[in-house]
Amino acid sequence: MLNEKELNQAVQSHPSIIAYSPEEILSACSLEKGFQAQQVFTWLASGITSFDDMTNLPVPLRQALKEKFSIYTTHIVSTLKDKSSCKIGIKLKDEAVIEAVLLIDEKNRMTACLSSQVGCPL
Repeated sequence: MLNEKELNQAVQSHPSIIAYSPEEILSACSLEKGFQAQQVFTWLASGITSFDDMTNLPVPLRQALKEKFSIYTTHIVSTLKDKSSCKIGIKLKDEAVIEAVLLIDEKNRMTACLSSQVGCPL
């Protein structure tokens, strides 16, 4: 797992590969073996957090992915919890922060709110 400094550097210096289709991965990585693009796609869809976790790919390919791409586009910068809520701050690639809140009412029902814009006052 990356520490916050490494994560910030990776997010800022490399484009994220997380939303690429297998065809886009094949093209962007100049892969000769099409099945490897599907392997990368499957790993990304599984929620891995490091290219090193892609254990069925050759080490040189994993290294090339690390040098060219990031998996992350956002990361959590703050967390505030109490008995009835959990609030997190999520830093975007452009350094702006949005918030997400999980609220639990007296009947133990949960409501989630994810801000759709930076600086949302609600």
